[in-house]
Amino acid sequence: MTKSNDSIRCSVHDCKHNCAEKNCCSLDTIQVRAHNANPKSSASVDCCSFDCK
Repeated sequence: MTKSNDSIRCSVHDCKHNCAEKNCCSLDTIQVRAHNANPKSSASVDCCSFDCK
């Protein structure tokens, strides 16, 4: 079983770091990037730690 980090919630099951059984990330930390200088919603940011399965 992969370790899960309950502090990082994630529902992207196509990412190899996702722990599907708990909807958490297995990484200790993640990198988040904004699409522009003044993001107003979650649609304006990406998880740069995403790795496709």
